[in-house]
Amino acid sequence: MDATLIARYQQGGDIFEALAAAYGDAAAQSVALAAQSGSEYQVNDALVNVKYGTPLNASLASNFWNNVATNPLGGAVSGINNQIGTLLKDILTSPWILGVAGAAIFISLGGLDFLKEKIKFKKT
Repeated sequence: MDATLIARYQQGGDIFEALAAAYGDAAAQSVALAAQSGSEYQVNDALVNVKYGTPLNASLASNFWNNVATNPLGGAVSGINNQIGTLLKDILTSPWILGVAGAAIFISLGGLDFLKEKIKFKKT
């Protein structure tokens, strides 16, 4: 990009004014900032973002209702997922649960019979 083209993207230039009229001053400023780099790719990326990107509304209520309308279960599912993950982590790291699980495995593998044999062996 040459200096003349970069100047057209800056404030006061014809491209800047056209962008400001069509998409607003903030959009034109973002393209002007990209043009200052001199990279056609950055300018193109900024133009695509201005033309096809979704502008964010600053209103909290608007963002909330947009989220509810587009993904009504997103927050609930995310919250349940976090709670289940925390519950599983707490269960798997609890000393009581680990002790009961260890005892169950010991008994299921015949640990009681082994202990009975050892106790009988010591008495005789």
